[in-house]
Amino acid sequence: GGFGAQYGGRLSSVLDVDTRNGNNRSYRGAVTAAPFVSSLMMEGPLVKERSSFIVSGRHSVIEQGAARLVDQPLPYRFGDLFGKIHTRIGESSQVSFSVLATTDQGVVGVNEERADINSATQDQVKWQNLAFGGRYVFLPTNLPMFAEIKISRSGLEQGFGPVDAPSRTTSTQQLDFSTDLTYYASRVDVQWGMFLTSYRLSNALNGQFQRLNENTQNVTEVGLYLEPLIRISEALEVRAGLRLHAFPSNTLSFLEPRFRAAYTKGVHRISAAAGVYHQEITGLNDRRDAGDVF
Repeated sequence: GGFGAQYGGRLSSVLDVDTRNGNNRSYRGAVTAAPFVSSLMMEGPLVKERSSFIVSGRHSVIEQGAARLVDQPLPYRFGDLFGKIHTRIGESSQVSFSVLATTDQGVVGVNEERADINSATQDQVKWQNLAFGGRYVFLPTNLPMFAEIKISRSGLEQGFGPVDAPSRTTSTQQLDFSTDLTYYASRVDVQWGMFLTSYRLSNALNGQFQRLNENTQNVTEVGLYLEPLIRISEALEVRAGLRLHAFPSNTLSFLEPRFRAAYTKGVHRISAAAGVYHQEITGLNDRRDAGDVF
């Protein structure tokens, strides 16, 4: 249960994904082929033992592979591209830059015999996502602390209808900036940070929903958090956090206490969590469509 004060804007769960750095000593690559998706990955040093890169791409081959195996049209297409550069600036700091682009497309709601993903007039659903950002990490040699600064920009575009002239569209744009610091002590680790997030949400629904036709909203969120980790004993640890975030454009602010305790005995672990959580962005969903409006 429960997630810490570092994370907010969600009621149910948080997914935290870390991408690995490329190999900074030697060049490597991999190619895969399968009836659904094929991929290519390459990595290697830009400056040996100091700077590295990694790039990868995937593309679906459903139309050429799986569709023939089942002897019926499978009008779906998807793929992604990822790239990352990582550099050690000195003995105690490093920086990385990443970019991710994805696309998903498919024909839904029609008879399979008439489905044609290459048609310019057939109704389709399409998602496009682009995200890029940078991360700076500082690990001083004379202090037991870890600090990082992150900035990113991401956008998700959805379209319903003919690819060249969709009848309904939605767009979510997000800009994030955050700084986090953790200080390590023998019995207590203290983590704190500040953040700023700006959303731009727009949609053109063409009368699909009552009283919702075309709309654009801008939402800005700023705040900070504090969360110490207290090791009461070798078996028992407690996290007690506090998160404050505000929305200047709406003159709203929220104070969210968080608590988590975990007891470990051998291979067994018992944990309990409680807290106050707030989600500022909500979605509108219709089962006639394959996507959401935020």
